[in-house]
Amino acid sequence: MRDEVRVLTVGTDVDLGTKSVAWTDDYNVKDFDWVFLDFHSLDKSVGDSTISDSIEGMMNIPDEDDIFKSIANGNNFIVFLPERRTIPKTDRTSISLYNLTPVGLNLVEESGSSIDYDTINPNWTWYFDSNFDWNIRIDRKEPAVFELFGRRFVYEFTTIVQNNSSELLATDILFHEITEPEVSTHQPEMNQLPGKLSFIPVIKNWSPNELIREILDSFTDMDTRIKTDQSPEWVNDWRLPEEDGLVRELEDLRIKKKEIESKIKEKEGELDEYEEYKALLWGNEGELEILVPTVFREMDFEVEGEVPHGRDGMIRLDDLNIVLEITGTKNSISDKKCRQLSTWVDEAEIDELDRDHTGILVANPDRETNPPNRTENDYLPPHLQNFLSKRGYKVLLTHNLFELYSEFRKGDLSNEDIEEMLRSDSLFVYGS
Repeated sequence: MRDEVRVLTVGTDVDLGTKSVAWTDDYNVKDFDWVFLDFHSLDKSVGDSTISDSIEGMMNIPDEDDIFKSIANGNNFIVFLPERRTIPKTDRTSISLYNLTPVGLNLVEESGSSIDYDTINPNWTWYFDSNFDWNIRIDRKEPAVFELFGRRFVYEFTTIVQNNSSELLATDILFHEITEPEVSTHQPEMNQLPGKLSFIPVIKNWSPNELIREILDSFTDMDTRIKTDQSPEWVNDWRLPEEDGLVRELEDLRIKKKEIESKIKEKEGELDEYEEYKALLWGNEGELEILVPTVFREMDFEVEGEVPHGRDGMIRLDDLNIVLEITGTKNSISDKKCRQLSTWVDEAEIDELDRDHTGILVANPDRETNPPNRTENDYLPPHLQNFLSKRGYKVLLTHNLFELYSEFRKGDLSNEDIEEMLRSDSLFVYGS
């Protein structure tokens, strides 16, 4: 098993027993655990000139395929941001960071100095501990699915630090592979790739060399004390007074740091899980079609999955099938969704003539408004209330489902209590 951390720095020379190369050298990013790409220093060295005027030889910038394959193998990339969107390559061409990732990266030139302290990733407070001048922000992309190497992935931009307008100044990009479950009624699984791609600005009074040392100290077990490849092995046999004690103390602190980081990661995972369920309050249709059946299953209901071009799910009770039509919209509930629910119930009855069927419209209307401020007659007009009531169908608002789920987790409501609500004669399940 390999214990040493393999580090590559491109565009910055760091004497840490690492490999440091120039942009024109040959190198293979897949050979290293940590790769630092210093576009900040490249931008500074070019200045008002061009790369072709400043550097002899052809630039060797890793492509998105090599970076992505490395991330899939657990390697980490740190990109030091330039201070402008593109760096002039010649009088007519330039290089950008867009192609470093399969999903593209858009930089926006904009100057500012304030940051939102509440958004700072806890692992980076040692660096982003005060306001700083910034000339670049990162255009956040919403999570989306893409295909590469015949496999499906989804990416997400996670915040390292934002400005006061909730715009990214530094970010991690994480990737998840989507795998199909063995049971067709289950939702696809998402497995996070072990590596990541980070984009970091270089703050005034910090050099890239110093920043690399601090990052390796913070995120690895690498000893970044002064040491070079040229140091002979026997140097380690020589000690200054109290050096051994300091080394032991440092090792103890690193062990404690690992334990604390592990606990932080565990708690962050639990917190992320809670945040996922809050999509019941604001989520759109796509998010809710995944989340709603999951919530019912966790409340101990048997739920069949979505039927392509048909119902969004079905709850199976002992003597009753409840067909689900799920919607999330910035506007009011549409006539179309109510009629679709009626169609899906009719189709389900034909498929199982020996069972009773009804329908529930699980809806998140006016989803950008805080639920207490939504008005019933605005998001569900009287003619639709009449349409659903005549057929014995019900409406379950997703913020009410959130409350039901919360009460269930606390133990204040049981599966039987919730089933009774689903069978009730009222139009709205658990309030309106």
